[in-house]
Amino acid sequence: MAAGNDGERSEGNVKSFQVAVIGAGLSGLFAARVLREYGIDVAVLEARDRVGGRTFTVTDPSYGFCDLGGAYVCETQTRLLRLASQLGVETYRVFGQGQSVEHFLGKRVTKQGALPSMGSLLGALDVNNFWQLLDKMAHEVPLEAPWNAPCALEWDKMTVKQLIDQKCWTRYGKVAAAAYVQGILTSEPHEISLLFFLWYLHSGGGTKRNIEFEEGGGQEMKLYGGSQTISDKMAEHLCERVKLNSCVVGIEEFDDHVKVRCVDGKKYKVSFVICTIPPALLGKISFNPPLPALKNQAIQRIPVGSIIKTVTFYQRPFWREKGLAGYFNSDEGPVEEGYDDTKPDGSHPAIMGFILADQARETTTLTKQERQKRVCEQYAKIYDTKEALKPVLYLEKNWMADEFAGGCYVGTFPPGVLTSYGKVLRMPFGRVHFAGTITASLWAGYMEGALESGERTALEVLCRLGKMTEEETKKRLSPEGLESKFLEFSFMEKYLLPSVPTFLACSSVLGGAAIFSVVWWRYHSN
Repeated sequence: MAAGNDGERSEGNVKSFQVAVIGAGLSGLFAARVLREYGIDVAVLEARDRVGGRTFTVTDPSYGFCDLGGAYVCETQTRLLRLASQLGVETYRVFGQGQSVEHFLGKRVTKQGALPSMGSLLGALDVNNFWQLLDKMAHEVPLEAPWNAPCALEWDKMTVKQLIDQKCWTRYGKVAAAAYVQGILTSEPHEISLLFFLWYLHSGGGTKRNIEFEEGGGQEMKLYGGSQTISDKMAEHLCERVKLNSCVVGIEEFDDHVKVRCVDGKKYKVSFVICTIPPALLGKISFNPPLPALKNQAIQRIPVGSIIKTVTFYQRPFWREKGLAGYFNSDEGPVEEGYDDTKPDGSHPAIMGFILADQARETTTLTKQERQKRVCEQYAKIYDTKEALKPVLYLEKNWMADEFAGGCYVGTFPPGVLTSYGKVLRMPFGRVHFAGTITASLWAGYMEGALESGERTALEVLCRLGKMTEEETKKRLSPEGLESKFLEFSFMEKYLLPSVPTFLACSSVLGGAAIFSVVWWRYHSN
């Protein structure tokens, strides 16, 4: 047996570690970081030629740094903020001064904030009532066990579209609600289980926090140098333990160890495995013994959302000069949601735009140049200027074409899947533990959720190695208890604005009373 660096051992062509982590995204690298705190020999096996997973930062002198993957962070994402501080990565606020633009049903209006709210009187009442309803229902879904919600079976049989059709009374309300779902989960409302959607909202702090870019919103801050910097710095600390271009294709478990096989023929002998890849891609790995029946069924039923992320650079931030924050939402397409993506020092003015769900699937058949043209034509309408037709640079990342992601932001649950298969997602299989942002309880789907899941699985393995107790792991994972802090609506929005049926009923009563009063007065005055 030959000894390698930092505990790495070789037996012939098989290298030995205590733990193998599959995937060098945030989940995997953070799991390895936690394991190293306790002196565990770990190898991180990454299929790509880079670390970062679904965070992806490109750099060039012509545009500085540009995030083409996960990018945003907010005040309640405490693990990510703490880790960034430890690694020396600073945050900056997303530009939010001025009005946002809303473009639904062919009508362009300006407003404050991100949440759709500017339809006609009835439309505005309709969406406000829907947002309040979502928050109320989301509170009823337990973060750790959504299948235990009082209405779990009923809600899991429904799609979000069915709820929209039942509760939204206006065309505007239905369009705005659908756009919200597309922006949150890169999927169409008819594709998503209502129970899953409500759990996801609860996980991220409610309807408002999940969408907003203003203070406290999920998109309020970004990271200097780009979000991949977090992974790059963690990988630097792990040094040669991170193995790039190491695509795992086989996991074989024995009584006291596991053998992991990569596509290039390299093999690793370990005590435990932490697998962080999306559930939908687990089928690419051959497990021996095979995955349990429910786990095998589950990974066939959790598709990843559809998105093309675009960043369009301009000579100057013309939207700011027009008093606009840069943010918009639209039902026209191709871009459903856009943000100011200018650097914090004002350099490299840019608009980041998400092409989502059906729009992403439809436009993926176009060339990059054709998509750019459509994006810029839409921006010309949104910002009411022909200057939008003249970008200096256009970048994009089609996550649907990424073989090691399968899409973005995260795996989604169609109707019936969460109650039938949700319990097996985090459940270890022998010596294999499963992480990934969709397995988190708080901020699932975000970078914060990725870190939580990586820490959870690392602590599970540490328990099995005798390095920690279960009580210690519980205390570390949620020292103040599991809590999702909702970003609250105003008192008026929550309690004083009626629903459309209530408004119409009151209007009818008041109208009838007014007519009766006039008739009564005329009768008695004669």
